[in-house]
Amino acid sequence: MTSPSTFPDTEAQKKAIETDGCLYLADSAVGMRVGEFAKKGCPRTNVEGLRFLKAHTVDDERIVNLLRATLPGSKVGAYILLHPSPNHIFCFLAPKGKERQTLAILIGGKGSRILLYKGSHKLSIQPAGGDLMQLRPEQLAVDSVSPITVDLKEGGYTVFDGRLGFTILEGDTIALVFALPERLKLWKTLELQDRPELKEIANQMSHSAIGFNFTFTK
Repeated sequence: MTSPSTFPDTEAQKKAIETDGCLYLADSAVGMRVGEFAKKGCPRTNVEGLRFLKAHTVDDERIVNLLRATLPGSKVGAYILLHPSPNHIFCFLAPKGKERQTLAILIGGKGSRILLYKGSHKLSIQPAGGDLMQLRPEQLAVDSVSPITVDLKEGGYTVFDGRLGFTILEGDTIALVFALPERLKLWKTLELQDRPELKEIANQMSHSAIGFNFTFTK
């Protein structure tokens, strides 16, 4: 499925995340930044990593508005590199409960292809544990779930409820997982070295709509 080049308006964003569990956006500039970041090894906890994170959160008004509309009061709780794994279905949070507590934003490079299981965030099923939770195909073989493939030829964003099932088919993908404070209590913080240059960028990332689950260690 070809991705649109703009996010829908605020009300449409809310409806898409609530009903389908997902939305997506093609953006060649995002794709180029992911490609450059991947060439450097995707170093998430140094200056380059924080600059990349900043560019795709507080510096992107589309993401700021999206978080305000769909998960206000949340913070980035996970910042990870995902490799293609076409034979596995993952989720960031067990598909249980009615209230949204997490929102994932996948930042895809050129040629990224992601399989999303629309509607799976509304199921009540138990995934297998691990660094990423895994779902079995038979758990999603119900009429209320519709698999779609998001084709980001030039790169872009894929946004979904953290309970939604997904598969990375192709391409470099950086995942940001936003979570509400009560959920973050159960997650590890992103540890950064106690260095002036990192603290300076972290201070620049202070924002009323987006928080970051950082700790500085010596």
